[in-house]
Amino acid sequence: EDLLFKNLSSIEGVRIEMTGKANEQGHLFASIHGETIVAELKKQKGIDILPEFLQLEKPVKEVGEHKMSVKIQGKTGGFILLVKAL
Repeated sequence: EDLLFKNLSSIEGVRIEMTGKANEQGHLFASIHGETIVAELKKQKGIDILPEFLQLEKPVKEVGEHKMSVKIQGKTGGFILLVKAL
């Protein structure tokens, strides 16, 4: 349990980057889902959280900066996902 909260505090202010194919308007051809985002968080920063802790209302569909919110047992934290067009 302590590990969960350690991970929560360690993601605060973290930035990860992902790329995707997008049209001229910045809309991604393939949405980025929560499972992919948490996998990238682990790959890029070594931070391991479960996809269900990610407060993602809908998949990410546009390039740019997205503030990701994580909630673990009533406590919240956040990190930045930067999506760039390929």
